[in-house]
Amino acid sequence: MSGLHIDRARLPGVREVRQDFAILEDGALAHCLQKQEIEQHYASNVQKSQLVQMDIRIARKLQDVENQGSELGKSHQQKKMEESDSKLARSIQEEIHRKAEECRQREEDDQEMAKKLQELEEEASFLPSSHSMRDVNHPQHDSTDSINWQMAELELQSQEQLQQDEELAWRLQEEEETHIRTRRNRERNDDYRTAQVAQDEEIARYMQDEELKYHQREVREWELRRESRNRSLSFSEQRQNRSKQTQVPPDSEVVPLIRDPVLACSDFPAQGSEGHSAKQLFSRNIAEELDPTFKSSGADPPIDVSSQALAHTVPVEGLFEYNEESPEAAFISPTKRQSGRQKTKDKKEACKQQ
Repeated sequence: MSGLHIDRARLPGVREVRQDFAILEDGALAHCLQKQEIEQHYASNVQKSQLVQMDIRIARKLQDVENQGSELGKSHQQKKMEESDSKLARSIQEEIHRKAEECRQREEDDQEMAKKLQELEEEASFLPSSHSMRDVNHPQHDSTDSINWQMAELELQSQEQLQQDEELAWRLQEEEETHIRTRRNRERNDDYRTAQVAQDEEIARYMQDEELKYHQREVREWELRRESRNRSLSFSEQRQNRSKQTQVPPDSEVVPLIRDPVLACSDFPAQGSEGHSAKQLFSRNIAEELDPTFKSSGADPPIDVSSQALAHTVPVEGLFEYNEESPEAAFISPTKRQSGRQKTKDKKEACKQQ
């Protein structure tokens, strides 16, 4: 070994050797862990199989015990039923024997009574003389009378018993009918009361709803009236401001007629009379109508305000409800207003009067 030559130049480095040894150690450790895991898995499988077998044996034992208990209970129940059946059969048999003995005793008594009656009849038939016949028949008549009397008493007792039973049955039936009738009346009254209570509740709820609606309607109308009053006041203030701002020439005798735009909007007729509504909507220049020689200062074209006013009309939902967002009606000076109405005789007469 000492003579063995080792080439140190070709030897790997320490780090590489350490890495190789670490890989080998990891492989050995993984192999050991895998082996332990396999052994544990097999051991757990064996333990599980043993537990299952033990559970099966215990379950079989419990099932056997339960089957034995059920069989014992069934046998005890069958024995009890047999004993009760035997007792019942014995009592029925004794009752049958007793009734048979009573019937036989009754038959024997009837036979003895019949024999006695037959002997008495034979003795009465063999007597020759009427005196002896009477003497002999006297006890016979006494015995027959006593028997007939007993039979009549028994029949009367049976009839009285039947009458009492009938009266009792009638009384029980009447009591049952009255009880049924009272119960039905009580149920009917209860149903009627419940229906009446439900109807009263519905009526009260309806009245309450109507009262709430009426109260809400009154509150809404009051608010609408207040808003309409405020708006009318604001419109009147605006109208006064506009009347102050307008300047009327002193030479022209002009009487401006300013109408409330709200009333103008509310006075619109139907669509069929658009021309007539346009004539009546805006105030006219009375100076032009009275003086034929009067000419307006401006030659502006006629403004079609009727279409503009009609375009801004809003359907009124309430009595005093106005649209706040609608623009203000355009104000036209008296000199720029042009009337499309023709001069009538009334206007000429007014000119003559002036």
